[in-house]
This record gives sequence, structure tokens and C-alpha cells, in this order.
Amino acid sequence: MERSASNWADEASARVSGLADDVNERFKDASAGLRDLDEQTRAFVKHSPFVALAAAVAGGFLLGRLLSRL
Repeated sequence: MERSASNWADEASARVSGLADDVNERFKDASAGLRDLDEQTRAFVKHSPFVALAAAVAGGFLLGRLLSRL
């Protein structure tokens, strides 16, 4: 009985450790993706500031219209 409880605890520990590793990998991937998006956005704004400003104004206007209907 004691041995199977120990085996169960070892298996549970290994599964939790594997799950933690998977979550950590996904977090790293998401973080890298966000960093890449940030770099691309900054480059676009630096290259086309007026287009970026117009897009922000249009997006804000549309978001305001949508939220005002709620």
C-alpha cells in the first residue's frame, strides 16, 4: 500500500512537472510573439506615422460607436 502511494505521488509529480514545462514553453512562445508584434508595430509607426495615426483615430471612432450602443 505504501509503495503504491509512493508510486502514485511520483507519477503525479512527474505529470505536474511536465505540465509546468508545457505552460512555461507556451508562455515563452507568446512572449516572443508579442515582442515581435511590438517591434513590427514600432517599425510601421516610424515608417508611416500619419497612416498609423489615421488608423488609430478610425479605430477609436469605430470602437466609440460600438461601445455607445451598449
